[in-house]
Amino acid sequence: MLFRSVITSEYFKEFQPIHVQLDELCTFVWKKKFSDPKSNSQTNYNYTWIWVAIALPSRLIIAIYVGGRTQEDANNFVSLIFSNINPEKVFWTSDGLKQYTNALVKNLTEFSANKDFRPLDHLYGQVVKVRKDKRVTKVETRPIFRSEE
Repeated sequence: MLFRSVITSEYFKEFQPIHVQLDELCTFVWKKKFSDPKSNSQTNYNYTWIWVAIALPSRLIIAIYVGGRTQEDANNFVSLIFSNINPEKVFWTSDGLKQYTNALVKNLTEFSANKDFRPLDHLYGQVVKVRKDKRVTKVETRPIFRSEE
């Protein structure tokens, strides 16, 4: 059994955060290819994405996922979050990446199948930075789904 599995199963299964912030960052893995052992002129850069879920206000890191930036990766990332915590009654926030909305709805629907709440009883909003000439000119907040209350 993985150490991560032991820690999350023992301490986080019943952890119910109030607010979870989702974000991702792009980085790269650098791999050198040598056509000639004496030459190091060829390089190959492989971009990858690091997805992070943070519980606020504690700033506890709930999940880290490394992969691409596809819908499948977003689904896997949110599924990992759901396996680490109790996701009932959470206020979710993210940037404007559309994959988050799809992944949250998918995972909330699957999770709520055996529970007494609807996926749309959750709160989810996006904070989107509008840029012009590489400068932030405006910050928009967008409610994506919210409870009737």
